[in-house]
Amino acid sequence: MPAPYDCIVVGAGHNGLICACYLAKAGRKVLVLERRPVVGGAVCTEEIVPGYKFDVGSSAHIMFRSTPIMEELELAAHGLEYFEMDPWAFYPVPGKALGISFHRSLEKTCESIAQVSTRDAAAYRDFINRFRELNEGVFETFLKAPKPGSIFGTIFRRNLFNARSRRVWSSLDTTRQLMTNYGRLIDETFESEEVRAALYWLAAQSGPPPEEIATGDLVGWQAMIHKHGAWRAKGGSGALTQALARCLRAMGGEGGSGSRCKPARGRRTRRGRSRRRAMCRRLSGCSIRHWSRRNSNGASITCAWATASV
Repeated sequence: MPAPYDCIVVGAGHNGLICACYLAKAGRKVLVLERRPVVGGAVCTEEIVPGYKFDVGSSAHIMFRSTPIMEELELAAHGLEYFEMDPWAFYPVPGKALGISFHRSLEKTCESIAQVSTRDAAAYRDFINRFRELNEGVFETFLKAPKPGSIFGTIFRRNLFNARSRRVWSSLDTTRQLMTNYGRLIDETFESEEVRAALYWLAAQSGPPPEEIATGDLVGWQAMIHKHGAWRAKGGSGALTQALARCLRAMGGEGGSGSRCKPARGRRTRRGRSRRRAMCRRLSGCSIRHWSRRNSNGASITCAWATASV
């Protein structure tokens, strides 16, 4: 008979592994299942060309160090190490022997922008200071357990003691900037085509196109990079998930790669409903449904779900 588990996490991406580690740290018996031969999901580094390793999913997690996860899970003890990039981005100006460097220091960044446009240097400073206040509130909320209305509680506390916060959060223009698309926000804030191009590229790294509605903060979010810096993991993106896998095993968790889910069949109640729900629709390219039941020992077993494989 298989060993009973308190929690089963299906999919060993970075989110699944982090959840599994925290569950194991809390004393739960955890099993992690991963279909691919390597853990990490989009956060993995593989030797595609002999002698060269690549971040397959191109997921850089450059702001991971701004969360408490590394310290709380003691990932440094499992081999995880980060290096700060400063400057963290560079835009070469076509036809000129100069470029725009984005440093952790806001002042250094503005000095670099001033080589192209003094007006845009001042505009960038004001823009970052405005969005820093907004995103500090968002980031503060992200680092807490999700609760209904938690963002509003954060806004209230920040506004109560800070006049500048009240001016930013109570402004209708703030709402407009957040709800507009980042293409329009960049165009109306900056005049230089070089500065616009650099910011378009940075905002586009989040995925949505520049005309997507309610994406204004994708360009404003880099205010947090100016605060916390941008960091890369030594050994590639997958160093994070490899460290998480070692951490999980050290805390008694189990799991590995190459695992496949099979449909689960169970008894039916009087109403004819299955007491156990199928864990997946098919083995190849499957999407995992939410699944929970109690085992023979009375322990609750809960499965997460995985995204479709590509």
